Amino acid sequence: MVVRGDESSSNNKDNALWAALDEWEPESISLDFNRKLYKRVDAFERRRSLLQLFHAAPVIILFALLILFNSSTRPTVPVNGTENSAAASSKAELESKAMAEALSDLSMIQALNSTEPL
Repeated sequence: MVVRGDESSSNNKDNALWAALDEWEPESISLDFNRKLYKRVDAFERRRSLLQLFHAAPVIILFALLILFNSSTRPTVPVNGTENSAAASSKAELESKAMAEALSDLSMIQALNSTEPL
C-alpha cells in the first residue's frame, strides 16, 4: 500500500531501477557456449541414469539371490540309479525346514486374517 506522500519517492526508485537496468551490459557469451552446455546436460543425464540403476539395485540383488537359492536347492541327479545319502539327508533337512517355515507363515497369515481391523 502506497501512502500519498510516498508516491514521488516510489516513482524515483522505479526510475532509478530502470536507469540502472538500461546501463547494465550482459556478459558476452563464449563461442563454445552450446558445446559446453550440451556436455553438462549429457553428464547430468548419465549421472541420473546411474542413480536410477542404484534405485534398481535392491531388485537386482534380490533377483540374483533368488536365482542362487533356486540353483542351490535343485534336486541332485542320481548317480547309477542311487542318490548320495549325504545329499539326500541334507535335501530332507532343507525340505523339512522349508515346510516348517511355510506352516509358520501360514499360521501367522491366518492369525492376521482373524483379527478385526481397528
